[in-house]
Amino acid sequence: MTPCFIELVGNLELILRSQLSFRKDSKYNDVNNWMKNNNHHFPIGHLKNDVEIQFVHYKSENEAMEKWNRRLRRIHWDNLFFKLDEVKFFSDTPLIEKFYEVCKTGSLSFTNIVNNNPRRIHIPDWSSNGATLFYTSAKYINIIDWLNHDKIASGLINKIFHKTCYPKFLDNDENFYNHSQTTNP
Repeated sequence: MTPCFIELVGNLELILRSQLSFRKDSKYNDVNNWMKNNNHHFPIGHLKNDVEIQFVHYKSENEAMEKWNRRLRRIHWDNLFFKLDEVKFFSDTPLIEKFYEVCKTGSLSFTNIVNNNPRRIHIPDWSSNGATLFYTSAKYINIIDWLNHDKIASGLINKIFHKTCYPKFLDNDENFYNHSQTTNP
C-alpha cells in the first residue's frame, strides 16, 4: 500500500537490510477483506518501520523468503527507479508530495488526475489491470528514456516511441487494448 511504499523508498537501504518476518494478517483491512472475499491468501511480510510487503504471487512464506533474498542480492544501489501508481489504491496529495520529496530523481507516478508535475504522468485511460496499464502507459511515457536518462518525454516524441515499440498496434487502438487485457508482459 502507498504509505508503506513511501516509507520504504524514503529509508530504502536501512529497511531492505532489516530482517523480514511474516504475519498472518495485513495491517490494512482492505487487503484482509480482499484475501477473504477472493479466497486468495498470500504471505504478508514485515520489515523495519512496520513496512508491509504483500507477496501476492507466492503461496508460502518459504517461497516468498527465498525470492526476497535472491532479489535483494541483485539490487544495484546506485541505479534505482521508483514508480507509484497513484490511483490503484488512493490518490492522497500529502502522500504523493512525500513520495516526490523522498525520491528526488528516478521517480514517476501514474495518475488519472490532470496536474502540472512532469513526473506525475496523466493517463486519462488509466486501468486497474496491471497488464493493461503497462501497455497504456507506453502512450504517455518513453520508459527507455526514463530508465536510461531519468528523462520524462511526452507528446509527439512519445507517440513515435509508442508506434515504434508496439508496431503491430499501429493505428488500431482497439487491437492495442484487446491485446493488453489478455497478455501478460
